[in-house]
Amino acid sequence: MTHVGEMDGIYYSLGYAGHGVAMASHLGKTVAEAIMNGNIKDHPFASFSFPDAPMGLYNGFPWFLPMALVWQKFLDWVE
Repeated sequence: MTHVGEMDGIYYSLGYAGHGVAMASHLGKTVAEAIMNGNIKDHPFASFSFPDAPMGLYNGFPWFLPMALVWQKFLDWVE
């Protein structure tokens, strides 16, 4: 889901899911206008919250990366 917001003084717009060119152009303009007006919280896409990882499996620590690296090494070996 597209999301707009601000964290630690950095404004962002992300999650276009295949609609990148059109959404990035449009949201770039609307986010810039919201920043200039000082009301980024009123942006329509700022009201959505980020969903959590499925079943709460990700808590900010990438515990799954070593397994992913082993899997990729295996795929390289198979080729």
